[in-house]
Amino acid sequence: MDERYVIADENDMTYEFVDWFFDEKKASCGALWFMMMAAMWEGWKGRGESINTSTEYVVEPCISTKLTVCIR
Repeated sequence: MDERYVIADENDMTYEFVDWFFDEKKASCGALWFMMMAAMWEGWKGRGESINTSTEYVVEPCISTKLTVCIR
């Protein structure tokens, strides 16, 4: 457990992410697990940033469209 937290501290990762990665994903990533961890961390950070930003959502009415199928 301590090794994963050292990695987290050295790379400014959250313990929550590192626990998730080591428990759920590392075994399936093979020898390049550290590269996969870095890529997944970027996605994890992006997810967190999009959740934490305040965004005004605009709901527009649904517009019915017709699709034409062309057979060639």
